Amino acid sequence: MFLGRPTAEQGARSAGRRLMDEFAHAVRTGGESPAIVAEGRRMSYAALDQASDVLGRKLAELGVGEGTVVGVMTGRTVDVAVAYLAVLKAGAAFMPLSPAAPVERNRRILRESRAGLLLTTSEALALSRAEGEYQRVAHIMDIATLTESGTPYQVLSAAVPADTAYVIHTSGSTGEPKGAGNTTEALLNLVAGLASKIYPADAKRRNVALAAPFTFDPSIQQFFGAVLRGHCLHLVPEQARFDGGALLTFFNESRIDIADGTPTHLRLLANAPASLGDRLSPNLLLIGGEALDWRSRRRIGVCWATRDDA
Repeated sequence: MFLGRPTAEQGARSAGRRLMDEFAHAVRTGGESPAIVAEGRRMSYAALDQASDVLGRKLAELGVGEGTVVGVMTGRTVDVAVAYLAVLKAGAAFMPLSPAAPVERNRRILRESRAGLLLTTSEALALSRAEGEYQRVAHIMDIATLTESGTPYQVLSAAVPADTAYVIHTSGSTGEPKGAGNTTEALLNLVAGLASKIYPADAKRRNVALAAPFTFDPSIQQFFGAVLRGHCLHLVPEQARFDGGALLTFFNESRIDIADGTPTHLRLLANAPASLGDRLSPNLLLIGGEALDWRSRRRIGVCWATRDDA
């Protein structure tokens, strides 16, 4: 019997359930293995699931759900993973903001997106030095405080990620920043494409580095490509993002297999002090965002050529 095509709403809900199913599978297989590592802190898949459940429940109790956009402003810490997943579990869309961005820019984004809630941390607020300014446009909630205790949130069929999974804003370099929402279906397609084209077919867990700012699209690629498939995500420290020697040391000490970056990062790595050695840990660098000059490409090729497994 032909039942007809699913409606757009049914398709969005189906994609939302599949997104949560992907993460649930990663939790079952990952268990106590680290899901994310940042600033010396490790959070297992089980702990990430628990913390995002607790936060997701509290968000739902506040009325967060389909059609809601929630601002997320953190440093490069594990809190960002808890916040993203909690917002999705509550059925809403997350919107990354940088604590280092001009306050008025962030305020304008919050106003225009009608995000009445800002999930953040005390460290991020201290960096922005503008807690009072944000309170004028959004209700501020501390992620750590909200996840200290509470009842885990069992995701209901009616509370799944809606059509829009997240909203990213342009840099605004040529005018006002403009928000672009991406669908849950598109996010799932991205993860599936990464799994088939980038990540090897074997079941080995990879160490994946995220160097991009959270407000840039490549961060979504690295975050969900790792966390939804059971890999370990390593957040590149802020200082190492601008220091070739520190970045090379981070890659090697963390035994990174796959990393993102821009041609600027390639040039930083190529010019790293010789005392650090030429060995480059990642098997794969996902590079984009600007023109890549051949000199940097050749220099990185030399670094890779010293690898036994290159």
